[in-house]
Amino acid sequence: MKLYENIRKLRIQKGLSQEELAALTGYTNRTSIGKIEQGKVDLSQSKIKVFAKALDTDPVTLMGLDESDNQSYYSDPQVAKYAEELRQNSDMRLLFDVAHDISKEDLELVVNIIKDLKKRNK
Repeated sequence: MKLYENIRKLRIQKGLSQEELAALTGYTNRTSIGKIEQGKVDLSQSKIKVFAKALDTDPVTLMGLDESDNQSYYSDPQVAKYAEELRQNSDMRLLFDVAHDISKEDLELVVNIIKDLKKRNK
């Protein structure tokens, strides 16, 4: 719920109307923004990034997380450390959100697969 409260708070701080925020985030009207601010609509990770950019912040801050929240999110401290390194890497950031219950080795495997795929697409 912190995410939705933060969207509303930052929108107001920036002096944006719901209509203006809708335009900045690809929505057609203010009704969608109202529902989001009320927590009635789940936002995908990509939409959270769009809102963060429109509100001049980063996704972690927009979601109301901080460094200590990120560390406690993971069941394995090694995974928490590795996930933080990934979060700092813009190409790998989405992984830190899905890795809270897998081993460090499995997370490394996924990272290596993604790196290999990116090499193929160059």
